[in-house]
Amino acid sequence: MGTAFCDLLETHRDETLLSMQAFTTAEPIIRQKVQEGFAQIHQVVKEKFERARIPQPGF
Repeated sequence: MGTAFCDLLETHRDETLLSMQAFTTAEPIIRQKVQEGFAQIHQVVKEKFERARIPQPGF
């Protein structure tokens, strides 16, 4: 995963850094949009796991 992140930084440095900053900003509207976007990603991944009948791990 570390190698993949380094590769991503080499090919998409600005986008990666902007994304990282968005997660840490104190600006309310940006935080809201980041949370909404992350919730959408989570929902898509969750639905794909459910369709594939992969159980949710117990934590």
